[in-house]
Amino acid sequence: MRLFILIFISIIFITCENSKLKYINRQPKVAIQPFDGFPRDLLQPIKSGIDSMYKVETVILPPIDLPKSAYYKPRNRYRADTLIHFLKRTKAEEYDKIIGLSPKDISHTRPKYIDYGILGLGFLPGESCVISTFRVQRGAINRKQFISRIRKVSIHELGHNFGLPHCTFDDKCLMQSAKGSVKTIDKAEEILCENCRKQITFFLR
Repeated sequence: MRLFILIFISIIFITCENSKLKYINRQPKVAIQPFDGFPRDLLQPIKSGIDSMYKVETVILPPIDLPKSAYYKPRNRYRADTLIHFLKRTKAEEYDKIIGLSPKDISHTRPKYIDYGILGLGFLPGESCVISTFRVQRGAINRKQFISRIRKVSIHELGHNFGLPHCTFDDKCLMQSAKGSVKTIDKAEEILCENCRKQITFFLR
């Protein structure tokens, strides 16, 4: 088991190091892709959150329809992994990363659960991620808290794309696993801990 973990970490490290080479003379370009029905007034706060954390160029794209292939009828949800593959497959070559924004509930399969509702999901490392307002907005006491949550989740999922795993060092770090709870998001700060920052310093402000 220990050997497997070491090999996995080595693969991530090599992949992340190689991915830096193409950014020597330019910043990564991130596309923000809202799906139809996503609140337009959240786009700028999400963009500013991403821009405040990462050294990237962000572009907000026009809304598109959620792909029918991702719809999971038994639970009236959209499969996050299918959305991620869709975004990666359809994004323009000029964009290095793409973050999909869904107004609908999203889910994925995890141990003991065939269809588990989530806040967001991102490849580690990868080119695409997706988040949903469906669960992020639950129990928000006001708009300020809601916006704070959506910014944190967006930064978190892009963090995975840049190579960061879930953080186990600092409960204030926004890369910790939310474990499906917005309470975890509320307790976290819009920061990366020192350990996480060391891993992706190249991509940080």
